Amino acid sequence: MARRTDCYVNAEMSIRWGLLRLRQAGLYDPGLDQLRFGAVIDAEWGYIGYTNTDNGAFPFKDDFIKKVNKIIRAMKADGSINQIIEDFFEY
Repeated sequence: MARRTDCYVNAEMSIRWGLLRLRQAGLYDPGLDQLRFGAVIDAEWGYIGYTNTDNGAFPFKDDFIKKVNKIIRAMKADGSINQIIEDFFEY
């Protein structure tokens, strides 16, 4: 935006978060810039962790894991996850 660099490589969500914060601060107008997202050069995965040392303290855990996995698969399939991301960054 300040024309000090031709290319910037970072995680897409980090870039989008930074642009959102700049927009909220009135320092970025997406309609006036020449920013373009380029090729994906890497990808990362997020994980949900569950304890396996609960000694039976969470008897609902197996059912909960199945339900969470089912919901995530459905949200991926119907595009809900991508829509949440787009709505959050909305610019």
